[in-house]
Amino acid sequence: MKKQNDEITVKDLVSIFIPKLWIIVVSAVVLGVLFGGYALVFKKDTYTSRATFMLSRDNSSTISSSDIELSYRVIENLEIVLFSRDFLDSAVAEDINTRYEKDGIRTGFEELKRVFKVVKSGETSVFSIEVTTTSAVKSHIIAKSLVSHLVTAEDGTPAPIKDFLPNAYSKINIKTIESPLPASAKNDKGVVTSAVIGALLGAVVSMVVIFIVNRFDIVVHDRKKLEEYFDFPILGVIPRHDVSISENGGKSA
Repeated sequence: MKKQNDEITVKDLVSIFIPKLWIIVVSAVVLGVLFGGYALVFKKDTYTSRATFMLSRDNSSTISSSDIELSYRVIENLEIVLFSRDFLDSAVAEDINTRYEKDGIRTGFEELKRVFKVVKSGETSVFSIEVTTTSAVKSHIIAKSLVSHLVTAEDGTPAPIKDFLPNAYSKINIKTIESPLPASAKNDKGVVTSAVIGALLGAVVSMVVIFIVNRFDIVVHDRKKLEEYFDFPILGVIPRHDVSISENGGKSA
């Protein structure tokens, strides 16, 4: 028997996958359709309300590079406070539940933590808050409540968020650049993205299965494989014939 080389070349992979290409294609199409169909049918419609803010210093007409660097660090700390239970439960949720209880809109810490995110604008003093729920009205209400807790009131009342921040940040103001608006359209469900992910997953999984089956297949299927495994001269190959039933009931080869 010849000594086998376990190194797998690109040529070997091509010879493995090309004959099974139809399996790979079918697997990719099936999983692509399943993933895309699931996103289309079972994913709920969502709506996003967005507000944009900028940090500035009190009594400061100019912003230096050190101010911008400090603002970026403030945003990182501010994000931690925004997601804290004390702030979301005792401030934002209580505000929403009190104001909109008659409209049947209620929320709590777990939901608030899940439905909004902070989006930083590079290493600048600008950041945004995006609230996404299955209701355009609820997304807008939560976004408005967050804004009211982040910015100084028109009458000069300090922003409630400052009660949760260290005294070192007392001179930092949060100004609204873009106020939240009700979502005018529902968000994309990501059907195409889901379908592409499913197709790639189907192709990869089928290729892995084909490769494993091929590597553990010890059956000799043709003359080429005989020549690869044995160092004996091959005089001939007996062709395979299926056994069929003759017209008179007897078997024939």
